[in-house]
Amino acid sequence: MTAIIPVMRKLAPLLALLLLLAPSALAQRVALVVGNGAYRFVERLPNPANDARAMAETLRGVGFQVELVTDADKPTLEAAIRRFGSRAEGAEAALFFYAGHAVEVGGQNMLAPVSAQVRSERDLPFELIPLDLLMSQAEGRARVLLVFLDACRDNPFRAALSASGRGGAA
Repeated sequence: MTAIIPVMRKLAPLLALLLLLAPSALAQRVALVVGNGAYRFVERLPNPANDARAMAETLRGVGFQVELVTDADKPTLEAAIRRFGSRAEGAEAALFFYAGHAVEVGGQNMLAPVSAQVRSERDLPFELIPLDLLMSQAEGRARVLLVFLDACRDNPFRAALSASGRGGAA
């Protein structure tokens, strides 16, 4: 018994420190990092996949659990967003980073999967992913939600939308 007491005295400060740090040390931080550049029907972008890989590495370095998705078609991107929403549940922080084509049409921001083929305005809901979908999956699940969009404001679908009367959309 006397041998246990000195050991407990030495461990007590360490245990106290661990108990004080436990909430932050165990706090979950999740991220979904997307880099789309290998577009099939519009201008390809050379940097998004590299930017996404660099961002994922940086986030892992500061303790985020990262899912990295590059050159995602629509079903792949939708599935990743769904998983992100599930992973964000109860997290201290949830972070979404997107590099690639995105557009704003009618006041709604939309992300472009690499498979997006927009020939007219009617194609938008079938080919692009509204940013609101991501927000509805993640908002309120994590304590903090951070969203970063690294997207050019040049609309790669401008010609198709012009033909359908929406060419002025950004």
